[in-house]
Order: sequence, then structure tokens, then C-alpha cells
Amino acid sequence: MNQNPLVTDEAIVAHLFYAAAEIGVVTVQVGRAVISGTLMIPEAEPRSVGFCPDENEEIPEKLLRRGRLVRFRYASLVDEYAFQAAYLGRDGAGWRLSVPHTVDRKDRRLLPRRTVLNSRRFTVQLDGLSGATRRLIVVDLSPAGFSVLVDPRLEKLVLGETRKAKLFLPDRPVLMSRCTVVNVRPFEGKRTIDIVGCCFVGLGFSSCGLLAELLKEWR
Repeated sequence: MNQNPLVTDEAIVAHLFYAAAEIGVVTVQVGRAVISGTLMIPEAEPRSVGFCPDENEEIPEKLLRRGRLVRFRYASLVDEYAFQAAYLGRDGAGWRLSVPHTVDRKDRRLLPRRTVLNSRRFTVQLDGLSGATRRLIVVDLSPAGFSVLVDPRLEKLVLGETRKAKLFLPDRPVLMSRCTVVNVRPFEGKRTIDIVGCCFVGLGFSSCGLLAELLKEWR
């Protein structure tokens, strides 16, 4: 499964917020025991991710000791994921575990993105464009990044460059971050419009959580 693992801290944290919001069931292997439950959102202090076992699961308490590595597996409609994390202790009815160092996956895309183009209510301002207050329309969005519509005759965004970004969301505060251009492609075969894909840099725990919750609700 580890053809395209997530290894950067930014990508892993964004993925965990996505998984907590969107993945219904995960399984955890502790020794020979396999336990079903759900992931809970990551927390910055202490730096950890939560797991809530299903109510009918019998927990092998003798196997749960601080520092023990447990294995998570789960799937979305488009990919399969796995990671190892260290058990840190109880948190009410759930567990707290360390943020993993890597997340294995099969697909190359960092995270599945939610298409929001039709709403026209998601927009971005990028620092350094010729129109200082011009907002670009967001095509799709995830806690890891976004893509926008750009007219290359007006603006030239270069692969690998990083810019400051203001992300405007419906009924939510403006999010401030930086973003790096990771791909540029034509929009539905039109030469006059490009789709520019960007990854967030320094979005942070609270903003990742806000995006994950908004996209979970957005249909």
C-alpha cells in the first residue's frame, strides 16, 4: 500500500482532519485483537489524534500500555489508508494516540477534494496578483489544498512558487495561509482558462478543523 505515503507533517495533519470528518469506520489492530471505531479530530496540545471504539467492542485492556504501537486501517470511496500510532492513554470513552509519522495510501492525490465550483461562494485572494483585491473562484477544496480558475493572459502562476492566500468561505471566517502551486492544467479543454492546484502551507490545526467540518456539511 505504501506506494505514495504521506510523509510531511502538513499533509498528515490535513489527512487526519479529513479522515475524522469523512471516514465512517476505521479498524485498529492491537496485538491480535481488531477493534472497530471512528477517528476523532487531531489536537495540537497534546499533539495527538483520537479514536473512539464502538460501544459493543471488547477492549483488551492488558494490551493497552503507553507507547504501544497500534495499526489503523480504513478506506474511502477512492482510496485505502493505513498508519501506525503510539497509544498515549485514555480520553473519556476514547483513546489518544500520537500523530503518525507516515500515512500509507494507494492513490497519488493528497486528499479527495470536494467540488465547490457551482456554488461560486468559495473564493481566494493570492498575494502579488495584478488586481490586489481580485478573488479567484475555487474549483475544489480540502484541508490540504484547493484549485482555482486563472486566466493565464492576466496572471502567471509558476509551479513551485509560494504565495500568501486569503480563503473566503460561506458563513465562516476568512482563513489566512500560504499556498504552493503544485499543478496547472487547462479548464475543460479551454485554452483561455487554467485550473491551478495549490497546497496549503502553514494552515494550522484550527483552520484544518474548520475546513473539514464545513466540507463535511457541504453538498
